[in-house]
Amino acid sequence: MRHTILWTMLMFAVLCCGCRPNSGAAVGSGSTEQAIELPFEAPSIVDTITSDSPPPPVVPNQQLDPVATGLAQRPILAMAVRTVEFSPDGKLLASGSGEGEIVIWKIGDTAAVEHRWTGHDHWIFDIAFNAAGDEIWTASGDNKVKAWKVGSWDLLRTFEDHDDDVHGLALTKDGRHLVTGGDDGLVIVRNLETDEVRRLTGHDAQVTSVALIRNDSLIVSSSRDQTVRIWELETGAEVAVLEGHQEDVLQVVPDEKGERLVSASYDGTTRIWSLADYSLLQEIKVSPAWVFTALPLTERNLVISGAGDQTVYAHTDSGLPQFKLDVGADVSDLKYSPDGDLLAVATSHGGIHLMHVEKQKFSAKEVLRLRQSTDEVRQQISLASYLEMHEALLTEVDSPQWSEKVGLLSLSGDQFTLHLIQKIGIDDLPAPKREMARRLEDKLNQLPAENLSIERLLVIWLEKLAMAELSEKTFAVDLKSWMRESTAFLRTPQFVAEDTLESLSLSQENSNKKSSFSQTVEARISKYSPHLERGSPFEVAQVREKMRALYAELKQPNSADANAEDATQ
Repeated sequence: MRHTILWTMLMFAVLCCGCRPNSGAAVGSGSTEQAIELPFEAPSIVDTITSDSPPPPVVPNQQLDPVATGLAQRPILAMAVRTVEFSPDGKLLASGSGEGEIVIWKIGDTAAVEHRWTGHDHWIFDIAFNAAGDEIWTASGDNKVKAWKVGSWDLLRTFEDHDDDVHGLALTKDGRHLVTGGDDGLVIVRNLETDEVRRLTGHDAQVTSVALIRNDSLIVSSSRDQTVRIWELETGAEVAVLEGHQEDVLQVVPDEKGERLVSASYDGTTRIWSLADYSLLQEIKVSPAWVFTALPLTERNLVISGAGDQTVYAHTDSGLPQFKLDVGADVSDLKYSPDGDLLAVATSHGGIHLMHVEKQKFSAKEVLRLRQSTDEVRQQISLASYLEMHEALLTEVDSPQWSEKVGLLSLSGDQFTLHLIQKIGIDDLPAPKREMARRLEDKLNQLPAENLSIERLLVIWLEKLAMAELSEKTFAVDLKSWMRESTAFLRTPQFVAEDTLESLSLSQENSNKKSSFSQTVEARISKYSPHLERGSPFEVAQVREKMRALYAELKQPNSADANAEDATQ
């Protein structure tokens, strides 16, 4: 029977953040290799043998945002544009990225960079100009809200009212109040004249966006608790709770006339709500992917939605599809220029699409790019990174940096990763970590069979185990135990007998017999160059010796094997 290990690096599946998890694709073309026929059904992670293709390349660690990548389960660049906003006069466009960079574009016949600087230590999740257009405000994953002077771009004020990421901000037109929402589940109202702070509680999960309606007398907030809530600005009293979304609500935006709200959700829908009685007017089924952002264009009888399938969708208020545009990356934000001529589309690949708005269609104006493309920065995640991420997964659950260290496992995770995730106890994690772990678990549960020969895969796993033991990683014990269970066929009487016979046949002159499985593994170890990074404390010979010792150990029966054999008799 032919055999394969069910592990693979995850392919692009879905932003900050992605679309619904899809099963990954098997590794592509490569040189084929004759399978070793074994007279039994191998257990666990072993199945069929086809090719020797290497794993696909992925974006290097330093170019990725690990948390967004982990939640999205596809590579999300740190340069991804999360938010955009036009100035009140429409002459400037501001953008905020995963690198904490603020870029100001001057809008003309073509857009040009006016100024750019790093304003935060983390993602910029929201950005807004004040009504006068002389200040720009930014909200970030570093738990801070900052105000900057337009023109000089000097820092004016910094607030740290939240205990976690700040995802939404809004300013009253009179400049007296700042409203923010964050991952701590709070909506916070700050009086900018008196510095009085009021914390509004009611959401059961992270607040994803905030807005102001009814001449700034009411606050609207969206949350991962699947609700939209309405609050009085002056008193903080809760006015209404809008329910109906089946998953996290990621953004809520009022229309130009203040008559309706639109909300975007992970459930793949955009919903239109009445601000007269807070009833649901229309549910628009946008995409099977997550919908990150939505924008009502009441005067054009349109609702624009941006989704994790790299598409901008336009529907009528009654939900009829009008057109869609493929922008080549997940859509993270949509903003309409004050004169109504332009639509800015922020994307996960670090670009902003500017589109002319006509009566019932859009046409491309230009694409504003902050960096090189994703394809230009690809390379494999190192083995050392793999080891560090798995060590963090098991031993650093209580660390604030756990999510960042674990996030990239959505790209390099495998069946052993799934084993560890299930071991740590997902239900006991705090909400943000629980969300990441569950999505990672869901993705790993869909791993396809990997098309590599069993000998090569076994050697790859031996290298990982050898490096883990030599580095004294805590998870090495779990990895050895898991590998032992997964390679039980090495210790079955049928396999041992055939492996020995094939080895003996090599002494026959002009023998056409193939080499034994064990000798094939040994040959691979002998020519295999472990992925040692520059500065590694280990020599290649040291790693190879450790791999041979571990292989010999895996072939040796123990009490557990004896008990299993007794149970089958």
